[in-house]
Amino acid sequence: MKVALLDHNQIMTDVALHLAVTPDLQEADTLLYWQDIYGTMNIDIKNANEEGKKTFVFEHGINSYRDYTPPYNHELIANKILLMGEVGKEALMKSGIAEDRLIVVGSTLYDRLPKRVEHDKKTILFAPIHWNGDIEENKEVAEKLREIAAKHGFKVITKVMED
Repeated sequence: MKVALLDHNQIMTDVALHLAVTPDLQEADTLLYWQDIYGTMNIDIKNANEEGKKTFVFEHGINSYRDYTPPYNHELIANKILLMGEVGKEALMKSGIAEDRLIVVGSTLYDRLPKRVEHDKKTILFAPIHWNGDIEENKEVAEKLREIAAKHGFKVITKVMED
């Protein structure tokens, strides 16, 4: 099996080591992409489906399965979606996607997570949803969390972009 793979957020980096990855879409019999909604990825998956190839997308970040649920309601074009957990599976089933198109595989990132570091403070992790840029509300929430943390001796970790 030859796989055309388009990764995002390094979700499939380790998995790719165990696949026969090819950059040639004609040579591939399977497409494994991080999304099927926009641009050339949408077109590639539609074409591969018409050619009878196997097509998969994968949950490429926290709650990214929500692309296929309200209010977005994008159509799942790929044959199947690989999900990190049951929460995503249940949400997609409620949105009308057949269970046989949903595969819970867990996270591929556990081996890449940093080792736990002992600390003496409570830590708040703020992981907001973002698109191509930050959302103003995310900055406001991050700032409010920093204020609360400073007042109570907590630490805040976030990936919110600053101006």
